[in-house]
Amino acid sequence: MVTYSSSLENAVNCCGFIGTEMMGKNYDGDNVTTLPNGAGYLYIRQAFFQVLDFVDGLAEYVILSGHIKDKQVDDKGEMVMAANIDLTGKIKSLVCANADAIGYMYRKGSKTILSFKTVDEVTCGARPDHLRNKEIVIADSSEGELKVSWDEVYI
Repeated sequence: MVTYSSSLENAVNCCGFIGTEMMGKNYDGDNVTTLPNGAGYLYIRQAFFQVLDFVDGLAEYVILSGHIKDKQVDDKGEMVMAANIDLTGKIKSLVCANADAIGYMYRKGSKTILSFKTVDEVTCGARPDHLRNKEIVIADSSEGELKVSWDEVYI
């Protein structure tokens, strides 16, 4: 399993962005997040998408799994709570823009449900018609047996 963490700086180092000419020949730091005016986040983005491009080449379907972060947003003069993907800076909007579907997985009783319903409180949705505004039971552990099926997602 490939995971994203706040220590993506290690991937930045591995991808060779530290000490490049883009930072200037006098740069002697070892952490791009210390660059002035947030300039280092460009390198984190580039490293993230290099890793993601590599992973995309390994399989026909790639599922990115992550956590959400609650935040308050101003919706027409009213503050509302919204759950969004917990990624750094512009990575969040770029990942969402490139995804075919973004689902929110939750448990309800013995069922694990993947929701693609578009609502203001959670960033979800899907381009494929068979997923758009749907809630799909992915797993059910009722009757003492775990049944898992992705048949309604991958048709």
